[in-house]
Amino acid sequence: MRASLRTVRAVWTCYGALYAVFTAAADDPDRDAKTRSKMKGLAKHLASVQFVNDIGLMYDVLQEPVSLSLELQKQAMTLDKADRLVKRTIRVLKSFIDNPSEHLSEANPAKERMEFKTVELLDIVKQKAIVRQQFIQSVVDNLRLRLCEPDEADAQILNVCLIFDTDTWPTLPEICFGEKEVRRLCQHFNLNPREAVEGMREFVTGKPAQIPDGLKKLHACLKILP
Repeated sequence: MRASLRTVRAVWTCYGALYAVFTAAADDPDRDAKTRSKMKGLAKHLASVQFVNDIGLMYDVLQEPVSLSLELQKQAMTLDKADRLVKRTIRVLKSFIDNPSEHLSEANPAKERMEFKTVELLDIVKQKAIVRQQFIQSVVDNLRLRLCEPDEADAQILNVCLIFDTDTWPTLPEICFGEKEVRRLCQHFNLNPREAVEGMREFVTGKPAQIPDGLKKLHACLKILP
């Protein structure tokens, strides 16, 4: 996918220069008729409003999963954070259905002016543009396949792991908040539940910047889940 993004970015950035190369090759008498015809066809395809629409849409959509992929490869990535990042990317992509994204917003006025980066555009009816809603929904559906199903063991562990995400806590958690989840995780990883429960109580009452000593073994186990 990164290779696809690089290609799309190069075409978008060098759009005017590419069109000039194709048109020059189409008029080059030193080339054979077949090559000139091919270059003319490529120039016509490049100058269509449909192509400009497609390249803008693909640029914006491809950026999101590529950015997600790079984040997921970081050494400090955890299972719960990965799950949040995938879900966030899905929300961003779904927002593109109703709200034109960065490069598509630049392509839309070009269609109205019938000009893009000094190139005069053509409306080629036979050349169908990508349907934005269908394209984005397809990418979203593929990303959802990477998420754990609610009834899967991994998803159940993931939900328990969220107990360490303080953003999901109630405003004033009870002193025993999270103990049930901690005990379940300790059973899963064969750790001392008493030590972890004491650490969780310290975590809940003080919300320290660092994980308390009693929870460090459990927290280390959670980091290996991805």
